[in-house]
Amino acid sequence: SGFGVLDLGFAFNGYNVLEAYDHWRPAFDNHNKNKSLLKATAYQRSLALSDNEIALESLPKADVVLGGPPCQGFSLAGRRNENDERNKLVDSYVDFISLIKPKILFFENVNGFTIGFKKMGKRGEPYSDNVSKKLEDLGYKVHFDIVDFSEFGIPQRRKRFILVGVLEGKPEAFFEKIVEAKVGFLKSKGLKENITLGEAISDLESKHGKVN
Repeated sequence: SGFGVLDLGFAFNGYNVLEAYDHWRPAFDNHNKNKSLLKATAYQRSLALSDNEIALESLPKADVVLGGPPCQGFSLAGRRNENDERNKLVDSYVDFISLIKPKILFFENVNGFTIGFKKMGKRGEPYSDNVSKKLEDLGYKVHFDIVDFSEFGIPQRRKRFILVGVLEGKPEAFFEKIVEAKVGFLKSKGLKENITLGEAISDLESKHGKVN
């Protein structure tokens, strides 16, 4: 679950967040700081089912599963290491989906997730395609895209791989709806596309007042 940002986004839109998992203590602590908003049970433990850290019979029955497996091994801004142990948690996410079988799944990672690692001078299959195939084998219709969050009021060129899977309906509908709702959303927040960092934090200038 990381710091719980995906959870908060869904909670603010009427979803009841049941449980959250993360192995990293700071993420776990931050999730609990938002307890009044999320009302979810957070667990500091690995989601790798092979670790036997999760009692399978205790898994929640959920309509939606959100996941953002660690991105460091895939990031073009980092060392980009195919053998990064954290990459295996992508498979753990798929295993988790196979056990819960939610109606909808939401998966997020970095842009580099769509680019295969080079082996012997040739580029291998992107993890994005591999995950899509595994989810389709579980009966899901899937669709993914690269979403540029700077187009949604974020003061940063932040491109993210977003995959949506559904048992019924069209996964493409998610991406169509966020584009349709974009103008109204930005207007309601007093934002515009491609906002600069200066514009985003301009209210912090002392001319707007000071607090002791």
